[in-house]
Amino acid sequence: MPDPVGRKTHNFDPDSFNVPKFREDEGGNLNPTDYQAAMALRNFMKRNNEPFITSEHLSEANSKGTVTFGDRVIQVNAQDGAMFAKLQGGLFNRLDAGTSATHDGVVGVKDINDAIRNSLSLHGNKEGHWTPPAESVSTTKQQAKERLVALLEDNKGSSNSNDKQFKIDEVHYAINHHKVFDKTKENVIIFADGEVFLDDRASVEAFSLLLKDFDMVDADKNKAASIEEIRNWQI
Repeated sequence: MPDPVGRKTHNFDPDSFNVPKFREDEGGNLNPTDYQAAMALRNFMKRNNEPFITSEHLSEANSKGTVTFGDRVIQVNAQDGAMFAKLQGGLFNRLDAGTSATHDGVVGVKDINDAIRNSLSLHGNKEGHWTPPAESVSTTKQQAKERLVALLEDNKGSSNSNDKQFKIDEVHYAINHHKVFDKTKENVIIFADGEVFLDDRASVEAFSLLLKDFDMVDADKNKAASIEEIRNWQI
């Protein structure tokens, strides 16, 4: 199986700041793809002569409909609003890591360019979807077990229990947003209260594999996979 890293899925011209026509949902609302939103962010930055967009700008755009640069307050139009909403779902973090594979809460044009050139950075996997299909992962089930057990041993797990476990909705959340709850809040990258960002593809793939076998792993059928159940996961 070819590795998704480095696979190009778009005819990307770094010298062009044109924005592709946004996809619309069934209700006619603007619902851009990852690529469309990334291209729109480049355009927004160029239009406003700003080299960077920060997580604070993103939060302001989604909560107030404005973006403040110094003494300038930019009103967000409908297309830009759809773009910022799309970024909020995890795409901003992926673009943030586009160049250096690290997260500082600041996105520059080079970050976006490098993410667009790399399908995994832009989408999360080679298929162009943030949720990696289990059949396309390169992580083995044994590796998945070891990663998930290590996360639980490191107090990354359920936000609503002292037990070392991953609830089914938390597995979905980890796959879709690349975040898990963190009980220590020490020496981790915090992107939301009590959450830590999963920087490596293998950890997200581990959750994808767990989801595929969740009914089998969840031996007591309480919609949660405990550390012992994961250790007993038959592979």
